[in-house]
Amino acid sequence: VGKSHMAEQASRTLGLEFGAISFSPQSTESKLLGYLNAHGDYIGTIFRQLYEFGGVFLMDELDNANGAVIAVMNGGLAQEFMAFPDGMVKRHPDFICIATANTFGTGPTAEFAGRQKMDAATLNRFVKLEVPNDDDIENAIVADILGEDLAGKWLAKVRHVRNAVADLRIKTFVTMRDSINGAKMIQPGPGKFTQAEALEMTCMCLLTDDQKKKVKAWKPV
Repeated sequence: VGKSHMAEQASRTLGLEFGAISFSPQSTESKLLGYLNAHGDYIGTIFRQLYEFGGVFLMDELDNANGAVIAVMNGGLAQEFMAFPDGMVKRHPDFICIATANTFGTGPTAEFAGRQKMDAATLNRFVKLEVPNDDDIENAIVADILGEDLAGKWLAKVRHVRNAVADLRIKTFVTMRDSINGAKMIQPGPGKFTQAEALEMTCMCLLTDDQKKKVKAWKPV
């Protein structure tokens, strides 16, 4: 739904520098805090820069990170200072930390089976906000790719699948990325795909044949 892009737009609105790190289970503590090289020189990170001098820092895919690595930030987020490899650093008044994730940090779900359960101490540092699909934004983006008429027809098919899987309780998800990727595929020009082909390769690609039949036959109440 554009969570990361929203964070970057927030930094522009506030007139602050923006930086981000995308996490994986292999992300290390030094990716956040930096490290001292063999000569004893401190090698910094974007997190350190924004923490010390101000800015919006995005921790993307936070529920995909190793919990022990994220825990090193807890003190610095709750207090006015933080320990880095080269010493204590005072937090800038304009430092803002945003975390984005596909879960609320309470563990894997059927759709996001690889996500981590996060420590309560980390979760408590953040206000939680669910970001749903925004139809107006989706309309505008897809219309910019396809034009109003074709965009309306394509989005009607995507939203049929989105609403059907929700109503039928099928464990999958149909995101704005599906509608955008599909729009690019059916965009008029050489090599374009049909709408049916685009549906199969985007929002219906994770469904079984039986689930596809149920979705196609589904009608709203």
